[in-house]
Amino acid sequence: MRAIEIASFCRQLNQLLQQGVGLRTALLLVRDSRTGLIEEAITAIVNELDRGMPLGEAMEQREFPPLFVSFVKAGEHHGSLVRALQKGEWYYRRKHDIRQTLLKGLMYPLFVLLLMAMSFVLLQTTVLPRFATLYETIGLDLPWYTAWLLRANQAGVYLAIAAFILFVLLTMVYKKGVIRALMRIGLAIPMVREVVQLRVTSVFCWQLGLLLQAGTPLLKAFETVLAGWPWNGSRRAILRVQERLKRGFSLQDSFVPEADKFFHPFLPRQLAIGESSGTVAETLLYSGEMADEQLEERIQWVLRVWEPLLILVIGIALGLMVLALFVPILSLVEGL
Repeated sequence: MRAIEIASFCRQLNQLLQQGVGLRTALLLVRDSRTGLIEEAITAIVNELDRGMPLGEAMEQREFPPLFVSFVKAGEHHGSLVRALQKGEWYYRRKHDIRQTLLKGLMYPLFVLLLMAMSFVLLQTTVLPRFATLYETIGLDLPWYTAWLLRANQAGVYLAIAAFILFVLLTMVYKKGVIRALMRIGLAIPMVREVVQLRVTSVFCWQLGLLLQAGTPLLKAFETVLAGWPWNGSRRAILRVQERLKRGFSLQDSFVPEADKFFHPFLPRQLAIGESSGTVAETLLYSGEMADEQLEERIQWVLRVWEPLLILVIGIALGLMVLALFVPILSLVEGL
């Protein structure tokens, strides 16, 4: 179930409840305005409510994510379902907006990269072989760089095909291992590592902060976050933090060994402030907002630098290739 669908569901149900409509009737009204899986899920939830099951437990058996279910359960426990729905709408709408922002920011550079890649493929598979045949036919004495380019292209096409087939086979056989290897390579790059840290820190802080603010106990909140956590590497880090908490460590001390790995180094410092002032939930939410701001700044900086740099490098490469191909022809024309 997509984040925007959950946010819309929360908004509609919240508005109906605030107008005094009963929960069952409100769910049916929301269902009548929806289609697809969420319509089926709401129908099943209404049936469970008729049997006496609480809303949170009924949602837990359907397509709703564990974090949202925890909001609803906390709202039912504290008698503030409307507030729980407001938190759900706010979080999932923000999650959707951040995702859309990242996609929009990456769309144009990826489009440029695709065009450049298509140009290289066309040049290597169509243009270079024809020039090689032409020069071989007329027996022209080629400069060393033109001859090297033609030989490298012929060998490079076969090597690229072999490498692609090998990568596909390795991914099929060792899918998790290949993904972990790519993650390790990516995390070895400082800028990529910081972007990953900020994204993990943002998602974790928002989820844990909202759960604590809703009244969920700390260890129970960790279990809820882990139940729907999407990334395996940082999941293991959260499990280690949870084990330290069970052994009696403070939240700050539990995160210190994980700082600068999957979590950003500022998180333990922020948690120390939150624990000393008794505002852990609010500090986590502030940390999530700060991580989002820094993440957007880093991505915008990378895009501003990477896009013109990519165009420059590929443009120079294409220019040198074209120059190497046409220099023998120009020399031949001059000799006539």
